[in-house]
Amino acid sequence: MHTRRTSDITTSAIPKCITLLNHFHLYKLHLNGFKRRLFDVQDFPPNLTELCLEHSFLMDDPMEKLEKLPNLRILKLKQSSYVGKDTFCSNGGFSQLHFLKLSHLYSVERWSIEEGALCNLRELEIVECKPVEDCSKRIVASNYPS
Repeated sequence: MHTRRTSDITTSAIPKCITLLNHFHLYKLHLNGFKRRLFDVQDFPPNLTELCLEHSFLMDDPMEKLEKLPNLRILKLKQSSYVGKDTFCSNGGFSQLHFLKLSHLYSVERWSIEEGALCNLRELEIVECKPVEDCSKRIVASNYPS
């Protein structure tokens, strides 16, 4: 892995030849730095429970892949990890997720959440993501009907 320090921003590049699939004891992963695209689901460590993405500048919605990680309980999307406009959580997605943090995702305009997504979510933290803050009301309503 190559890491380069430029003022206060650290960028990392993971070579294509490195796979995380065989790291069975890797439970927490923090990826900081530009990524052309997110790993495919089958390339993530199989027992991953916590993931943080930061300064990734992903153009494609990461939720499509991340919601399929079977053991993911904590997800933090921070500081321009995703720079697209729309994000989507499908029915049954993130079935084990307990904590979701979205912070400083300034380009996201719409967050669509199907009923049945995020069904075990216990805590949602949204920081400086103005357009998606109303989604917290929909998540609560769908997971805890009155």
